Amino acid sequence: MRIIPPGILIFAFCMNALGQGRTVEDLQQKAKQIKASKEIHVAYDKFKDQLVIMAVPHTMVDAGMGLFSGGVHVLGMGATVTTPGKVLTTTPDNIAVLFTSLGGRFQFAKGDATLYLIADGERYIFPVQGGDANVYHGSASEQLVYKVSRAEFTKIMNAKVIEIRLGDSRPQTLKPKLVEVFRSFLQVIDVDS
Repeated sequence: MRIIPPGILIFAFCMNALGQGRTVEDLQQKAKQIKASKEIHVAYDKFKDQLVIMAVPHTMVDAGMGLFSGGVHVLGMGATVTTPGKVLTTTPDNIAVLFTSLGGRFQFAKGDATLYLIADGERYIFPVQGGDANVYHGSASEQLVYKVSRAEFTKIMNAKVIEIRLGDSRPQTLKPKLVEVFRSFLQVIDVDS
């Protein structure tokens, strides 16, 4: 019978515990397996020591001058999670939902920036958590951030019909392609699957 020194057992146990979770490479491979590697960006920021997983913003609406009263031309939607370190050890509880608008004037900087969603008839209201507004090549550019629990985001993205409205804009129905991107994002950030 071979006796293993206690120090080696403790080291092996600690290495196993530290090895739990998903690395950048694991998450990138997972995105490839579900055929979402172009839509899901996974990176480690060594300066901030954080892991960033993002559903790359997709154009939600490209409707010309009539979408908003201010003439927003393009509205994009994405989602992201960040976690300290190089490894995603637990499935995140919250998701940052991101919107980017580009148009003729600022639509949300001084007005209503609330995110209203109706998913299969169930209403969700999310106040804006942060954002930024700039002039970019003569057009008004705005970025808005909303905190949404993973449970709510999952329920919304599993709905058959998802209607969305930012502030006083016209309601829009999310495109199936965008919904699929967010479902893939949810799969990638789930460390238990």
